[in-house]
Amino acid sequence: MAVKITFEIIGSINFWEGLHEFFEKLISGGNTLLWGYVLIAVLLKLDVYFPNGSRFAQARYLKEMFRLLKIKEKAPENTNR
Repeated sequence: MAVKITFEIIGSINFWEGLHEFFEKLISGGNTLLWGYVLIAVLLKLDVYFPNGSRFAQARYLKEMFRLLKIKEKAPENTNR
């Protein structure tokens, strides 16, 4: 009886190690796929979509951005700092 239990424990350990290796390979493959080709494709599509959707706000407001960077605002008088 004791020998049979020992073999069952050893057999289950091999099963769990095999299952662990299977999931490790599955997740690694999915990770490579998602962070490789799929991510590049999604980023390229978004690179076209967002500027078109905002009517190229990056280029339209470029001059305004530099104008706002040059303005120096005064701090409020009633600050507790």
